[in-house]
Amino acid sequence: FNFAKNLISPITFDSARLFTCITAGTKDKPTGAFDAAVTTKTNLLLGFWISPGERGASLDSILQNEMSALAKGFQKHGQDLTVLVIGLSIGSEDIYRWDKNEDGKVGVSAANVTAAIKKVRDTIASSDFAKYMKGKPIGHVDTAQWAVMDGADFYGMTAYPYWAKVNIAEANDSFQSTLEGVKQRANNVPVWVAEMGWPFDGPAQGDATASYENLQRYWTEVGCSVVGQYNTFWFELIKDSESDQPDWGMIDSATHQPRLNLACSGNSTSGSGPTPSSGSSNPSSSSSHLLASQSEPPSASS
Repeated sequence: FNFAKNLISPITFDSARLFTCITAGTKDKPTGAFDAAVTTKTNLLLGFWISPGERGASLDSILQNEMSALAKGFQKHGQDLTVLVIGLSIGSEDIYRWDKNEDGKVGVSAANVTAAIKKVRDTIASSDFAKYMKGKPIGHVDTAQWAVMDGADFYGMTAYPYWAKVNIAEANDSFQSTLEGVKQRANNVPVWVAEMGWPFDGPAQGDATASYENLQRYWTEVGCSVVGQYNTFWFELIKDSESDQPDWGMIDSATHQPRLNLACSGNSTSGSGPTPSSGSSNPSSSSSHLLASQSEPPSASS
């Protein structure tokens, strides 16, 4: 989080997206991201990881453990954490994995994601930390084809023309068409850009190639078109995925300096986005400049 906070940029990168509230390898120990966010005043899109170990297995214990971890986070930080919370995503690309039903990829059906959202919403409403989540939107993140489902306060869309094997020259048209398609199906439910990006280094995907030039062009043409207009999460600040995965990092791992010019002509950053220090407004109500942080590479489906 300090990398983002200290990044010298005309665009404010002030937020992170979490995929779970639980520390890896524990039952319900709250993620250390809560402590880091409070220290650095980093806004958070909270996440519950809901895909079970086996296809079709009950989500009850998974949701219970995620809720327990979140409760412990609020017990420790209270209002200092709640002013940073943008919203809560129940799952990530679960419907895609369920419908694709590929080997080793266990997901959750759309109906069960809807049921999970309702269960979480109802449980929070009667919990000891209900006041800390009051007014916070609860939604779901999925690939564009599966992003729209019942019961969500927002639809988080993941979209990667690179994985769709689209040449950089057509990447903007591809992304904008995908975004418009989700908006048309959303029926006035807010659409968030939950993941987007282009790799600096990695293997070609059809006509899509990873390079500095293409990363810069994608940021300038596509990133700048949505930053400040939508709640937007860019993948990613610095490479933290497996060594055999493309490098999507916006800053260099060795120098910690930006790899590209982050200026967006015509986009003003003043006064936009969440202002966590004041705690006076719901961050989800305004567009903001956000940065995704995740521990796994983006799906090749996106």
